Amino acid sequence: MNEILSHWNVDGPVQPLKPTVWQVGGGHILKAYSDHKSLARNLTAMHRLRAGGLPVPAVVPTEAGADFVQREGLRYIMMTRLPGRPLALGGPADAQTLEAIGGALGRLHKAFQPLEHDAPYWDNHLLDEMQGWVSAAFQRQPWDGVTHEEFHQAVRQLAARSPALPRQLIHRDVHFGNFLFAEGRFSGYIDFDLSQRNIRLFDPCYLLLGLLLEGGENQVAPENWLPAVTQVLRGYEAFIPLTPAEKEAIPCVMECIELLCTAYFMGCGCSTSCGSGKPPSYRPRFAARRRPKPKRSACKACAPLSVFQFKSPWCSARYLPAAAAALCSAPCCMGLRRPACSSRPKKVLVPPCSV
Repeated sequence: MNEILSHWNVDGPVQPLKPTVWQVGGGHILKAYSDHKSLARNLTAMHRLRAGGLPVPAVVPTEAGADFVQREGLRYIMMTRLPGRPLALGGPADAQTLEAIGGALGRLHKAFQPLEHDAPYWDNHLLDEMQGWVSAAFQRQPWDGVTHEEFHQAVRQLAARSPALPRQLIHRDVHFGNFLFAEGRFSGYIDFDLSQRNIRLFDPCYLLLGLLLEGGENQVAPENWLPAVTQVLRGYEAFIPLTPAEKEAIPCVMECIELLCTAYFMGCGCSTSCGSGKPPSYRPRFAARRRPKPKRSACKACAPLSVFQFKSPWCSARYLPAAAAALCSAPCCMGLRRPACSSRPKKVLVPPCSV
């Protein structure tokens, strides 16, 4: 670590925040990347967004003027630490805070629009995922939570609406951990690792579904969720008005995100008995919580979920609860280091999820 830090003129104690993230002193963050394309996307987004006046971390160049240092296949970048912390509602949120959250997302989407051709961002589409790896996951490991017809009905609804849904560069991991607040005011964006071109409606739907995470710091009671949806979208539309087609598609897109996350948790990415099939870059954060602490399964890289606690007034709310017995979950999706399978090198660093 000292050899890596010697490339920057930054002093202070080093505090690990995550397996691949460290705080250096009081004002800097060091982050390691094994996925070099993800790093390229993040660097491009931070450089361009900061130049456009958005509050994102500044990339600190090395003493040689480079953006990163490479050691043993990992690339390390140093960033300034933004003021503020992830917002913890800790109870009912006031309308002003919820509108500020929506406004922050709308402002980011507006700033993203001229950036999508500046780096090799993945040109993705939720429909392609539903018809691809998500469908394959359900066919490979069927369970009683949803019938074949119910799944394909959700996909057909999305397919019918997709041509009218605007696409652009999106964040793809919008949650309170990546939006910072200081003294009740929005103070900055972080973590553009998953940024991609997709339907822009994905980000607000993903954010709003995250408000339903039971046991989370930012859970919104079901009876308060629809008003929260209105307030968040009011803030968003101050920057980017949603089209009538987007508003009509909100329930359908939420349902497909719910199914996508269920498919993700049907496997942990392990090459042994679980049988994953999901892209390794997908790290949904709100789909499940474990209670009580589960026992290890035979795979040693998976832990059976004792309960799924995701509920959505708009979605069917039956998919995730019914899947509990059939699914497995990677501990890295709970913000922990992923245990190594026997087929995986033990020293590989797996970036954790944001939770």
